[in-house]
Amino acid sequence: MTLNSMTGYGGADGVLADEVGEGVRPFRWELKAVNGKTLDMRLRLPTEAETLEPAVRAALKAAIGRGNLQVSLHLDRAGGLDLPDVSDATLDSLSPLLSRIMNVTGATPPSAAEVLSLVGSMAAGRREAGLSAPDREALLAGLGRAISMLTQSRAEEGAQLRTVMAGQIETLTALAAQARTEAETALPAHFEALKFRLTALAAETALGAERLSEEAAHLAMKADVTEELDRLDAHLETASSWLNLKAPVGRRFDFLTQELAREANTLTTKGVSLPLKQIGLDLKVVIDRLREQVQNVE
Repeated sequence: MTLNSMTGYGGADGVLADEVGEGVRPFRWELKAVNGKTLDMRLRLPTEAETLEPAVRAALKAAIGRGNLQVSLHLDRAGGLDLPDVSDATLDSLSPLLSRIMNVTGATPPSAAEVLSLVGSMAAGRREAGLSAPDREALLAGLGRAISMLTQSRAEEGAQLRTVMAGQIETLTALAAQARTEAETALPAHFEALKFRLTALAAETALGAERLSEEAAHLAMKADVTEELDRLDAHLETASSWLNLKAPVGRRFDFLTQELAREANTLTTKGVSLPLKQIGLDLKVVIDRLREQVQNVE
């Protein structure tokens, strides 16, 4: 595993044996993932499947490290219609009960609509009692397939993100090398310019040549960007190594881009030549683009 995106989709279809009516009960899992600072799961389960929630959350937590997840389970009746079972066996079992009710209460025989309503109520009551063990097993197996599809989707997009980020890190490394070359040329020239100005100033002040030379060296040291470039190189080396880590690195990358931006800002501020300042600005542009990609990394 390398980089994973936080964006992805997973879905899986299946069927349950319908113990209440005839035929089978189709179901479908849908998992949608987008960016998030933590792992946030929003579940939409049918009433009879609400007991699955702990198992669903545990399965998702084991597979997903970070992101906003929307999880939906669609559970239908056979043929998509919630029709009561009116088989001969059902009517034969119901007939003695109806006869006894009429004998005791003197009620009139029920109409066909009333019989269908009674059968439907009995079926609904049995469904609301919860899922059978085989149904739970089938639904959780379907969830596993949906999670596999989601993780595959996130991995594929993560591979694309890795390619883009690797190119941006390579560009930043090249810019940092240019900045070092420019600084090695610009800083001595800056020091000489300071000495020239201070020498001209010495004629108008009581400061000695030694004191003016010390001041020139002090000002030149303040303009030195060697430490910033060293830290920049170290951060970029770390970023390159993180592209291949087998663990979520999104948060660490987010912090690292902040550090990269800090060094680029300092380089732009302290730069003693226009080319060096321009390189600092170019670094900031690429770092901003890298940060945009990092927001999608798990």
